Amino acid sequence: MSTFAAPRVGAKLTCTTAPGVVFPDRAALLAHYKTDWHRYNLKRKSAHMAPIRKEMYERLMAAVAARQQYAEGTAEETAGSHIKADNRDKVAAKRAAKERKRAASEDGEALSPEEVFARRTKEAPAFNPCASLFEPARVAPDLESNLEHMLKHNGFFIPDVDYLKDLKGLLEYLFFKINVAHHCLNCDRMFQTTEACIQHMVDKFHCKIRHEYEEDAEELEEYYDYSSTWAEAGSEEEEGVEPSESRAKPKSTMQILESGELLLMDESGKTILSRRVGVRQFRRYYKQRYRPEEARESVLANSKERLLLCYKQAGVDNSTALSVFRMQNRCPLTKTEKRAQKMQRRAQQKWSYNMGISQNLLTKNRVAGKNMGAGWGVHG
Repeated sequence: MSTFAAPRVGAKLTCTTAPGVVFPDRAALLAHYKTDWHRYNLKRKSAHMAPIRKEMYERLMAAVAARQQYAEGTAEETAGSHIKADNRDKVAAKRAAKERKRAASEDGEALSPEEVFARRTKEAPAFNPCASLFEPARVAPDLESNLEHMLKHNGFFIPDVDYLKDLKGLLEYLFFKINVAHHCLNCDRMFQTTEACIQHMVDKFHCKIRHEYEEDAEELEEYYDYSSTWAEAGSEEEEGVEPSESRAKPKSTMQILESGELLLMDESGKTILSRRVGVRQFRRYYKQRYRPEEARESVLANSKERLLLCYKQAGVDNSTALSVFRMQNRCPLTKTEKRAQKMQRRAQQKWSYNMGISQNLLTKNRVAGKNMGAGWGVHG
């Protein structure tokens, strides 16, 4: 018989999962099949346990609900018991800050970029040229002291200061980039808050203006004046040379070599600049860096002296014909030569002593290993 079969008792409908209950019609029986009481008794039946009545099931569920409620209340009361009393206020403040940050991020997702920008501009502090860009709370007495402090503590400096025409305008732009746009000055990475942006620049040593490529110069061109570098071009114009001729673009040529490499040549006036674009299969040769042969006399003499000193310390006989002639004719030695001979003898004695000890130990171990248990040692 099926699990959900409803046996008939006379003209009444009953179910094995509802002991003592008689259903008036088929609709009531189908409604019972959808209850938690029916599912609970099915689980008891699969575990070979007797079903329980509805009153017993309701009391059991009420006890389970009360137990869960008591456990949740106890957990809330003991949530901060592991935190020291002095740190509870700090932990609560951090949690509140996280909640505010989460709410701000949710609001930011709902706002358009223009609205977010307007809100950040309104919330940003006022610009002060004497305040540090990386320590907003620190205010120097004047602008020069502020720049000196940022250079000493953060490594911040202004590139091409000789061509700078608006120092305060440049600092205001950098202040706006950090506090409103939340962009790093060096890598242009964007952050959610000003504190996160400043912390990133301090940790990564990015407290400097990126001024290496042409795009970087274009970003700050309104604060610089490079007109003095064009004096040479102006002098050529005065001599009658047209600007187009003086600033003519170099001629570029390209050639493919037999090895497959690409040769790029730029002809500008009398000079020819060439660059070679390599092939992947030759990369092991491109990585090699051969040391050129040294031809300077001072370097060669110094290396020769070091080589002779190494020979003397190692006990190698490097006597020359001149030294042999002196020994034969008993020529007096200088103080330097006497000191070198003394060092040579000491080195040779030390080497002989160490070699003798090592040989003695080897012989002792070998003899003792062969005659284990016979009572023989090195000396028989």
